[in-house]
Amino acid sequence: GLRTSMHLAESTVASMSGAPGVLGVLQLPGASGVTGANDVLGRYCSSFGLSVCYVLNPHGVVVASTNRDTSQSFVGRNYAFRPYFKEAMAGKASYYFALGVTSGERGFYAAYPVRHAGRVVGVAAAKMNVDSLSADLRLFHYAFLVSPEGVIFISSRKDLILHTLWPVSPEDHKKLVESGQFGGLDFTPVLKARPYDKQELELNGDRFHVSLNY
Repeated sequence: GLRTSMHLAESTVASMSGAPGVLGVLQLPGASGVTGANDVLGRYCSSFGLSVCYVLNPHGVVVASTNRDTSQSFVGRNYAFRPYFKEAMAGKASYYFALGVTSGERGFYAAYPVRHAGRVVGVAAAKMNVDSLSADLRLFHYAFLVSPEGVIFISSRKDLILHTLWPVSPEDHKKLVESGQFGGLDFTPVLKARPYDKQELELNGDRFHVSLNY
């Protein structure tokens, strides 16, 4: 299920962060370090069905990635602006839903600090394409994974993806546009107001019972 897949990505990067090859590419920038990291990243990515596994240095620059030989390679790109990188560099496990700035694909990102002698020296990260996370939602006519601001990120209805479920506040509107987290959004809300738990509401002539899972 959705929750299981997310947990898998989170536990994978936590384990990956402790691999010698991942630490090696941060300590030995160059061919030998990159080769060792690529071997490790490739094993984790293929074993756990992740889209991309990568390592970022303390400045947010990707120094090794499993998609290095593709047109959408992360290598050399700087993702220091992403919250998952900032939180991991602060020593915390982190996850994040966003539209990829490089691929343009919706993804779930998990990140974990890489430590040496107790100090955070980089970040191990993985991306999982959300198409692999949405199978459970397709069992329902209307089911959504919605950001705290109200953005529909995963949906059983493809036509509603990257719309807003309820009217977005001016503050959140500004934040979403500036961050680019979800790319270009349709801010026309599906509902007239933010729903509350156990509410009964009508959508396109059908009545629904709302169950919010925080």
